[in-house]
Amino acid sequence: TGINPLFAITNAPRDFVQVLAFTDTYSKTRGASFMPMRMAYLLKDFFKSAYDITMKNENFENAIEDGLMMEFLYKEGRGKDKTFKTTGEKAIDILLAGRKDYLAKKSGKLFGKLLYLNEVSEIGFRMAIRDRVIKERVRELDTEMNKIYQGSFDKDNMTDEQQEMYDQNMEDIRDFATAKARAYMDFSTGGSVIKG
Repeated sequence: TGINPLFAITNAPRDFVQVLAFTDTYSKTRGASFMPMRMAYLLKDFFKSAYDITMKNENFENAIEDGLMMEFLYKEGRGKDKTFKTTGEKAIDILLAGRKDYLAKKSGKLFGKLLYLNEVSEIGFRMAIRDRVIKERVRELDTEMNKIYQGSFDKDNMTDEQQEMYDQNMEDIRDFATAKARAYMDFSTGGSVIKG
């Protein structure tokens, strides 16, 4: 799996269906009462996550810090030292034997980019679930804070007491969302249903 540069092509649809079929994340999303809307929300969240992963921005760093990373299939079968060549890389070497060096460099870069898509596809769906859960829980938290402070809650202008309460709740929300993303995209989730 980890050495297959086209793994993302088969993995992404499987993960997409697994999220919709085996999680309640998108069925509980406000405004997503029917499947086409859920699919649209998931695609939107996935592409945002793919961007975050590619840019290695704050959202991606927070997800790593919160423990989103785990053993992924895209790493399976790869060697640990840098001299290891995958089957695909060896095939490229054979195909380009005797050709100009720049062709070998270009094909190696292409192969690396295809392997990178594998990484984005696997991590992206987990991040999409995490981000959607955070978004929904923050909406609930804002509503709750408005009830507690009877309409005097302003997210942009919080008192010290409100800020402390909000930060504590946000930490809990991030932990919960990360745990939910890891649990739902665990490979045994779909397997246990299929095996019956």
